[in-house]
Amino acid sequence: MTGKSMSQTDPLAITGAEQQAIIDDIRRSNQLRRDAQLPLIDEDQRLADELGKLIEAKYRALLQPYLAQAFTEVKEQYGFAGRLSQTMQVWQLAQEALKAETGVINPRQKSPNIMKALLRYANGTLASAGVS
Repeated sequence: MTGKSMSQTDPLAITGAEQQAIIDDIRRSNQLRRDAQLPLIDEDQRLADELGKLIEAKYRALLQPYLAQAFTEVKEQYGFAGRLSQTMQVWQLAQEALKAETGVINPRQKSPNIMKALLRYANGTLASAGVS
């Protein structure tokens, strides 16, 4: 998109402050649960889950302008099956463009949630990124 490569640091890396904020939140939740005599949260598992969510959110934020561009490049298709196919094509084009320009790849091991992406597009939340 810009022709500029990203800095040498990993754009998906979790900072110490971000990790500490998650740890503090988990501990705060466990203290509340302890006070209420409820079962405690598995802190290690919850930390892993929250870090994964944060990495995915950072990836989606990086991917957003590439999605907006890809929506302008893929021919509009009609009907549910057509929109689903269009969204899958857009997602693939955006991921390829992001990887080519920055070297950043999708951290998810699973396929993207195409239905969520389709609904986001249908509801116009990509409009602010230039997609109507």
